[in-house]
Amino acid sequence: MIKSNPYITVFKNKNYSKMFFAYLLSQVGTVTGLTAFAFYLLDRFSEKPFYTTLAEIMYSLPALLLFFLTGVIADRLDRKKISISCDIIAAILTFLIFLSVKADILPLIFVLLFIRSGVTKFFEPAAISIVKGVLSKEEFPFAMGLNQMLMSIFIIVGSSLGALSYSLLGITGAILIDMASFIASALLISLCKVKTEVRLPNGKTKLSELKFPNIIKQFGEGANYIKSNKILVSLFIGILILGIVEGAETVMKLFILKYKLAPSDYQSSLVWLNTTYAIGIFIGSLVASHKLIRSIAFHKMITFTMLIMGSTHLLQALVPNFVVFLAINFLYALAIPLCNIALFGWLGQLVDNNFMGRVQALINPIMMLTFTATQGFIAVSFPKFIDITFLFYLAGICEILLFLFFFTSLPYFIKKRENAESEVNVS
Repeated sequence: MIKSNPYITVFKNKNYSKMFFAYLLSQVGTVTGLTAFAFYLLDRFSEKPFYTTLAEIMYSLPALLLFFLTGVIADRLDRKKISISCDIIAAILTFLIFLSVKADILPLIFVLLFIRSGVTKFFEPAAISIVKGVLSKEEFPFAMGLNQMLMSIFIIVGSSLGALSYSLLGITGAILIDMASFIASALLISLCKVKTEVRLPNGKTKLSELKFPNIIKQFGEGANYIKSNKILVSLFIGILILGIVEGAETVMKLFILKYKLAPSDYQSSLVWLNTTYAIGIFIGSLVASHKLIRSIAFHKMITFTMLIMGSTHLLQALVPNFVVFLAINFLYALAIPLCNIALFGWLGQLVDNNFMGRVQALINPIMMLTFTATQGFIAVSFPKFIDITFLFYLAGICEILLFLFFFTSLPYFIKKRENAESEVNVS
């Protein structure tokens, strides 16, 4: 049980603090580069929003193609080496993107974005598994709270830095910042002193042993592990539906500023939007991780934040001006960490460390399945067949449906699990 300030307790763990800042630097750089690239595409191809959506697809699609491999690699090979290697390779690929932008070879830029995204998909399962391994079961939800505050920092710093660097240095300057962040992240992770049982929870595995049939077998074991736990199955169904919301979220706020609420100054409006969004997430993270997770059950936090998030998206579809939109978006941001801290903190407690890489690796592809489908739908439908408000209605309805699903399913499965554990203890 953590009795002192949970943030101080968690940050006293030097391995965690280094991983935290490594992830922060990596994410700030990535958001900086992607934000600047979105501005670049919108400015250069203002009549073709398809290119902006295509860039997002290139970023997300590898999760669907590599999902069976990333988690197995994280659970079978050295997690620290995987994390460092991903950062170094991503830095090299970012430099190649820089050269491609200078040479004005747009198809090659999209190809390199796709490859770099594939490389970075190996990073998260390994890094999150390290974090789980260096923290206690009680500390992990608080670490998720810190990660949410990290998210708020890189949203405000990364997006604002992306807009600022694009305005002052152009797209090439933003890309160089992105590259430097990967290098700094690799250096910080290399300084971590992680125990062998955390780096290699299933023992040493030679690359020659990871043949395709064995990889599929290992992946199947992870999938069966999830299927055996009905609570995990329910959470993964939620993640699948949230992919639709995230797919719409990546472009709908940028599009509503560009084409409806602030067409003449959408870049500066986006900075304001991201700033208040980040502040909302930061405040929500403080409240959730320091107060609410001590007093409210995880499943209740997840359930009722779905209702709040769905309601705010439905309201945003109706607002007539940017100021009202900004205020509602702040309320939405407050709810996000309440859901995410409970969801991923609970997952960390439910999952055995031997399977953490495979479970974590399944989160992205499950979400990316609907995420990418939604982005593909937007690419071919907007603005010819749908308007921007349709996307807000879509996101809001999905979140309301999730509220109803969690409200009915999670208490039932929790009660069933508690009864099963009581029977085991009695016997």
